[in-house]
Amino acid sequence: QKNPPVSGDELMKEYSEYMDSLARDKSKHTIGSYHIAIQSFIDYFNIENTVAINDMNSEMFRKYQGYLQETGLSNPSVNARFRPLSAFMNFLLQNDYIKHNPMKGIKYLREPKKVYTLIDDDERDNMIKSCRHIKDKMMICFMFVTGMRREEVINAKKEDINWEDQTILVHGKGSKERLLPIQKEVFEMLKEYIKTQEGDYLFTARGRNTKMSLGTIG
Repeated sequence: QKNPPVSGDELMKEYSEYMDSLARDKSKHTIGSYHIAIQSFIDYFNIENTVAINDMNSEMFRKYQGYLQETGLSNPSVNARFRPLSAFMNFLLQNDYIKHNPMKGIKYLREPKKVYTLIDDDERDNMIKSCRHIKDKMMICFMFVTGMRREEVINAKKEDINWEDQTILVHGKGSKERLLPIQKEVFEMLKEYIKTQEGDYLFTARGRNTKMSLGTIG
């Protein structure tokens, strides 16, 4: 251990500076949750300096996992608390505040698989018919017929439509692109809808020609 022991408060200050350097990659909400997770960890073990952390072992972290479960946190929530702690330990190790990573060998708790409820054709058709505005109808059609995600729908631009081949170029996560066919009925509806739209995006915010926000799609 090259650096001198650091008190708990100073430890949080060091880590806060580290988190601030990552602000361009993480949201304020994420940074706030990191601080809460680390401060709760420090308070639970009554950590006063880095020597205390250096003396910890994986069994102590397993007991901490159990404690968090006993407080009523679900497995995904406990894992959400442990991810910042893992980053914290790596930070201390990389900066020579501890000699080893006491979380080595710790596994995240098993999380239940998400169950997605599918709707049948009648429910889909009724949902489309219930739309009062053609824009809402078009958005639902695009998601059901092409399988586009919400983010992909609001990011879709007019220039992504190939009017000859009746396809749309979808810009997915990680700069991945894929070409999707547009069903004939939807394509005919699209030709009428596009006449009412100004701006670059297929679906714009109400009263404006700017891109919609993700929160406007349920």
